[in-house]
Amino acid sequence: MKKFKIIKLVAMMLVFSLVFSNVAMAKKDSYDKYRKEKANWSKKYEEFVDKYKKWDYKYTKKFEDVEREHWANKAIERMGVKNYIVGDGKGKFLPNKPTKNIEAITMIIRIMGWEKEAKAIDDLPDAIDDDDIEIPGWGIGYIALAYEKGIITEDELEDFNANAPVKRYAVAKYIIRALGLGNEADEKDDENVDFEDDFSIPEGNKGYIYYINKLGLMSGYNKLFNPMKNLTRAEMAILFSRLDNKVETEEDEVEMGKFSQINNGIITIKKDNETERYLLSENVIVYDLEGKEITLNDISENDEIQLEFFDHKVVYIELIKEKIEKIQQIHEGKVSKIVEKIDGHEISILITNNDEEQEKTFVIVENTTINKEDVDTELQLSDIQIGDIVKVTEVTEGDNINVINITIKVKQPTVLVEEGVVVSLAETISEKFVTINIENTEKTFVIEEGTIIKNAEQDLGVGDIKIGDVVRVTKIIEMDIEKINLIEILN
Repeated sequence: MKKFKIIKLVAMMLVFSLVFSNVAMAKKDSYDKYRKEKANWSKKYEEFVDKYKKWDYKYTKKFEDVEREHWANKAIERMGVKNYIVGDGKGKFLPNKPTKNIEAITMIIRIMGWEKEAKAIDDLPDAIDDDDIEIPGWGIGYIALAYEKGIITEDELEDFNANAPVKRYAVAKYIIRALGLGNEADEKDDENVDFEDDFSIPEGNKGYIYYINKLGLMSGYNKLFNPMKNLTRAEMAILFSRLDNKVETEEDEVEMGKFSQINNGIITIKKDNETERYLLSENVIVYDLEGKEITLNDISENDEIQLEFFDHKVVYIELIKEKIEKIQQIHEGKVSKIVEKIDGHEISILITNNDEEQEKTFVIVENTTINKEDVDTELQLSDIQIGDIVKVTEVTEGDNINVINITIKVKQPTVLVEEGVVVSLAETISEKFVTINIENTEKTFVIEEGTIIKNAEQDLGVGDIKIGDVVRVTKIIEMDIEKINLIEILN
């Protein structure tokens, strides 16, 4: 999981500037001059400023066609606020419609944290004949990456219909392969799956049904799995909400702890004997232990809660009884030792937790893949050197822990530049945040010590940024750590 930067807050002050003051008539001349000087951005400012006067809890349902009493409401809303599902673009989710093959593949890519990779792909691999399949333009990257990751094979793509309903057995197969358990599933093809309709499972797919059921992701009904039945969109939300709960990725941000308080858009929790605070989304949704939708005021002190994030803000809160065990976990650290053994190899890495380094050892087996970021070629164990920073992905199946992948991290930084209109500012003793609107999408950036702030004429400070300013943000990403290097005020 990409480490979400802990926000240690002593005080939070939301700083907002409005074009009109309480004495707008008396300051008309000043205002007219202000508008003239800011003519290039004031219209954008007016469109957004009214929404950012103060933090206010105003939760509204994302999908109008899903009632709160709907059996899949919790999963649909959760996947919606995390931006995993987007509905039809008109405010409807269409829960009873069948899930399309392309939608199932897309959801798996998002849950596994691979969407950025998919969006960077423009063409299908040479091995795939474009004439054999029809894929909507937006889905090409997802299908190409699914092929590269082994989620779908070349033979399966020959008969792939992107817009056809996905069958239950097929989505089980895609998920198990995405988890890196495809080879294990193939070896379990003769295993008893304990479903009375196992005879209707297509040949070669029984091992995938065995694993998807054993991992608690898909179960049958009245001892039937219904492998050839279409998966509805409501069922899709339930399935992928379960998968999201059990899979840890670098892109997914999740924190757990005991609830302490909420004050002015900040939620405080206690975790590992420390107090931690996070920014709340105005549209955050909350569920209790029974899966019933509640409000922020219904959370009691010391309740165990799980927080989930989108764009540096808490968008989903769930009361939990205990920490949710993960099927897949990611560990990142510096290689400290590599040991050769008769039945395999071991690799040890130093992991930093709470400023303390701990050594963790992993067993590398025949099915473990090794690669380097941004390099397509599969590598060997000999390509890993002492001192390399690596990401180790392991999958737990019962008492067995399988290291499915080791990725050597690329040390060159990535530079990203984005422009938008400042819509809100937040300041604490140790950190400051700026939220800008980029083509109708809000993004929040953490301004750290050392961030350069300037305009065309001179160097400035954080206090010089105002609501409505047009800014260019330069972000440097190095070893999965994001840092805002420069903010330019373009007014």
